[in-house]
Amino acid sequence: METVALIPAFNEESTVYTVVKKAQKYVTHIMVVDDGSKDMTGLKALEAGAFLSVNSRNMGKGATIRKGFEKILKLFDAKAVILMDADGQHSPEDIPKLLKPIINGEADLVCGYRAISTKAGMPMFRVISNRLTSFLLNLMFKVKVKDSQCGFRSVNPRAFSVLKLEENRFNIESEMLIEAIKHGLRIKEVEIMTIYDSKDSKINPVKDAFRFLSFLLKRKLSRLFFSL
Repeated sequence: METVALIPAFNEESTVYTVVKKAQKYVTHIMVVDDGSKDMTGLKALEAGAFLSVNSRNMGKGATIRKGFEKILKLFDAKAVILMDADGQHSPEDIPKLLKPIINGEADLVCGYRAISTKAGMPMFRVISNRLTSFLLNLMFKVKVKDSQCGFRSVNPRAFSVLKLEENRFNIESEMLIEAIKHGLRIKEVEIMTIYDSKDSKINPVKDAFRFLSFLLKRKLSRLFFSL
């Protein structure tokens, strides 16, 4: 039985090698998609033993995840796929608990949730952002998750194939949940470790907040229009 970790990476040469090496203990294969990095991210991933796909330019996390899934579906007969970041803020030790509900046929999408508080080391702006985005998503689309923005999750590849995903940036996580609800997929949450370090986040708190709100409104209006 094959399991695959899909790791989108952009300028993560300092962490991607270690992330791949640690994740190898828990999955059959690892696919790293280098999203147009300007550093040695791709080379480090290869050195660690990952399969590598490279975007010729920076396309965004959402586009990179979609490309990674296309590669995985062509190369492997995967029972489950783990999505995780390359920056070291997802603990590979949590992979088995994310995989278990998929492998046992209990869920189609398993999302990790973190301790969303400053006591756990999460920056204040991230606490506010995560709580607000999760609240709005749950309210507007009847999703029931604690941490809608967490990118550490597992999915049944066949279930993933029915989702119509179009977002190119960080909204891919929320879009995945909205589409999963729309298609009646089974969603489960498991608690994961909360890891934060001093590295600057790639998320722009103002710009990406506006993008998220625009995304929610667009999806909500689209749903209302097509339901008429």
